[in-house]
Amino acid sequence: MSQHAQTLRMLENALSMEEKGKKFYEKAIEECPDELGREIFKFLRDEEVKHYQKIKEIYRGLESGANWTEEWTHFPGAKINVKAIFRQLAEKYATEIKAGVSEREALDVGIEFESAAIEYYETHLGKAKEPLERKFIEHLIEEEREHRKILEDLKYYYDDPEGWLMEKGRTGLDGA
Repeated sequence: MSQHAQTLRMLENALSMEEKGKKFYEKAIEECPDELGREIFKFLRDEEVKHYQKIKEIYRGLESGANWTEEWTHFPGAKINVKAIFRQLAEKYATEIKAGVSEREALDVGIEFESAAIEYYETHLGKAKEPLERKFIEHLIEEEREHRKILEDLKYYYDDPEGWLMEKGRTGLDGA
């Protein structure tokens, strides 16, 4: 299989994964009873949509014979401080958090999903020859790792809100 065909196949699979991710997060939004979880799942759903759109743009370009461009290596929007957003939401909804089994199951599935995406992209990164393609995949891996980290933080928060606030919320024992 040519490098070009291999890249197109990777992008087709990536489109499918991003679409499945979007559907998963939409379902999680509907089923999550607390606002913090819904906000996090909405954020992740929107991220999957951005990834899908960028990957589709690249796929169409390569399919029509275009070469990789620097523009394709970046995702839309500014880099977001995900940790700060999570911290703000967690503090805002701290009194409302009572995660049930379904939220934890959704988090576990989401973590597995994001981990599988990372593994898939890392495998293709090892096969990619074009420097701009490699840069795109590296950026995608970084974003998927952030998504997994958000889910892991939310799971930790649900399991131990006080511990999470002590460790991640930057609160101390001195009351300051």
